[in-house]
Amino acid sequence: MEPAREARGASGELACDAVLGLLTDLLEEALPAGRRELVTAHLAGCPACSGWLAQLRATIEVLGCLRDGVVPAPALTALRDSFHTPDPPEPP
Repeated sequence: MEPAREARGASGELACDAVLGLLTDLLEEALPAGRRELVTAHLAGCPACSGWLAQLRATIEVLGCLRDGVVPAPALTALRDSFHTPDPPEPP
């Protein structure tokens, strides 16, 4: 995870790429309070990042409905790992 000072734009707010990299931690309630507030504030004003969060939540919901054994373990591992990559995708 990059330091907050490097993840901020000129206005002092978190940049989209930093926010995208923190969405999984946000959903897992693994962010410190200060960082969580910065991410939440960014999401409130950024439709692109809010859209990514909505997609992530929808993906989690759909995958949570799958029965054990439907998706091979290596595929689940690869999917899980893709959400923890150091370089998140560009916002739409």
